[in-house]
Amino acid sequence: MNYTSYFARMKRVENIAIPICITNHVPNEYMWCIRYEKLAPTESMLEQFENTNNEALFTKRYTEEILDKLDAREVIAELRAIGKTKNFCLISHETPSEFSHRHIAAKWLRDAGLNIHEL
Repeated sequence: MNYTSYFARMKRVENIAIPICITNHVPNEYMWCIRYEKLAPTESMLEQFENTNNEALFTKRYTEEILDKLDAREVIAELRAIGKTKNFCLISHETPSEFSHRHIAAKWLRDAGLNIHEL
């Protein structure tokens, strides 16, 4: 099983999976975290969302500008290689109830056959 979660749950994550950050900015205390920037949103996307709070627009841009340019099977293979024999957990800043690119990426990966759920 692979997971998604957020920085505040890092201690729990570390006990069960390899944390992989999919953010542009990592808190100082987690700079050791493996980064997978291919799934990170652009600064432009983040700024636009901060100014508009338009989830549909962010989702459209994230899908078109990030996910549509990637091959989900290749991303899954790369994430599994990073995790080696352990499960992995994609980490971002937002809590499970907050809108996040992490949830969009997880759905995209699930649609490609990956078993991944929020921790």
